[in-house]
Amino acid sequence: MFDFGATLVLDDKFDYFGSLRRAHRVLENEGIAPSFKEFKPSYLEGRERLWKDPELWEYSYNYRLAELLKLYGYTFPESDTG
Repeated sequence: MFDFGATLVLDDKFDYFGSLRRAHRVLENEGIAPSFKEFKPSYLEGRERLWKDPELWEYSYNYRLAELLKLYGYTFPESDTG
C-alpha cells in the first residue's frame, strides 16, 4: 500500500483508526486477530518501533501488518495480497 496518510491525504482529514478497524475486522473474520482493544495498541507499538529504525526506512503497511501478525503466531510474507 502506498503511503497514503500524510502524503496524499492530510491526517486530519483521514480516518486512520477507521481504516485500522476495517483491517482488523477482515483479520478477525478470518480468526487471526484478537479483539480490537488488544490489536490496536499492538499495531501502534509495532508501528512506532519501525518508525524509529535508525536506517530511516519507511516500511509499507503490509510489512507493519505482517510484523504485527507474528505476535499472534502467523507468518505471512509482506507481498501476500490474499
